[in-house]
Order: sequence, then structure tokens, then C-alpha cells
Amino acid sequence: MNGRTETLIVAVLGMIYVTIRTTQGFQSLAMVELALHHQEQIDAIRTWIDGTYQPDRADELKLFKRVRAKFYIDGIFLALISLLCMLVFFSRL
Repeated sequence: MNGRTETLIVAVLGMIYVTIRTTQGFQSLAMVELALHHQEQIDAIRTWIDGTYQPDRADELKLFKRVRAKFYIDGIFLALISLLCMLVFFSRL
């Protein structure tokens, strides 16, 4: 990157990238959590209908916790990218 304009464009694109990835991550976590709550309601209905039904959701919860932890780690690196882009952007203005 030779010019000031190119540096500013790349910094802005980096901030847009971080914004898109962050919103996508939070949206996917919300969707998975919503699906888990719906499954809890369906399991409650099945339990009311059939008294012998025992839902086993331990694997699903472990998977959700692992995905959430990975997203938080990814979020830390996205924050670093965002800070670096803002530093470059404001230092080149």
C-alpha cells in the first residue's frame, strides 16, 4: 500500500469485515439458543404426553458451550483486528 487513500480504504474494509463477522456470530449464537429453548418446550410436551419419555440433552448443551467459547475466542481476535484498523485509520487521517 503506497498511498494514503489505499491505506484508509483497507482500514475501512477491515472494520466492515469485523462488523459483519461479529453480527453473524452473535446471530448464529442467538439462533442456536432459540432452537435449544424450542427443543426444551417440545421435550416438555412429549413428557406430558408420554410419562416415560426422558430427554437427553447433555450432548447438545456441551456442543453449544464449546461453540460459544470458540466464538468468544474469535471475538477477541476480531476486536484486535478492529483496534488495529481504527489505529491505522485515525493515524492516516
